[in-house]
Amino acid sequence: KYTLLLISLMIEDKINKIFKNKKFGYSNKRSIESEKIEEGTKFSLKFNSFILKDFISGDYYQFPEGHVAVIYKQGSDSLSAPFIEEKYSHPLLMGFNQKNQPIDLGYFDEKIKNLPINERIVRMLEESIELLTTYEKNLSPCYYLNAHYFKKYRINPAKL
Repeated sequence: KYTLLLISLMIEDKINKIFKNKKFGYSNKRSIESEKIEEGTKFSLKFNSFILKDFISGDYYQFPEGHVAVIYKQGSDSLSAPFIEEKYSHPLLMGFNQKNQPIDLGYFDEKIKNLPINERIVRMLEESIELLTTYEKNLSPCYYLNAHYFKKYRINPAKL
């Protein structure tokens, strides 16, 4: 048990060093948080509120801040799929206002599966946030970005 905790702390330290490394282009203002849970160690990263545009109607939608996370299962060198911790709704998520919804990185999984675990965690969290905040119609969304599904997020363009 002590060895697994030590490994977890070493991974967390490596992750934060990688995350702050300029070569990856990440912000020094954010840091990855970790928490021991029954399934292993949960690593999470906060993302800020962001605005998406429906290019068909021209409407704008402001989505709230949240946290993306992955779970590292000690001893197996495996990670869970990335997920959003809070109750959340987004065109790329299967449910509405549900907690712990998985984020399908699709093609990206192939690019990172051979990276060291600490780099894999950082890349999965960053890619998840990028996917959510730069939503494009060609991603085959679960729901289309429009007032029918996301009325509560619609904002007046004059506020931009």
